[in-house]
Amino acid sequence: MAWTFDSPDEPKGPLLNWATGPLGWYARLHVDGLPELGTFEAPTGAFSYAGRL
Repeated sequence: MAWTFDSPDEPKGPLLNWATGPLGWYARLHVDGLPELGTFEAPTGAFSYAGRL
């Protein structure tokens, strides 16, 4: 999961801030009641909030 505060017209594209675990590694998505994702499984999707990605 990542988020950005950059505007859509950022010259170099949006800078993504990634959710990381305690060691600084990417934090895998886990939802209670659902099985853990496999090594190469990744949910995809995006949404905007108040006109921001």
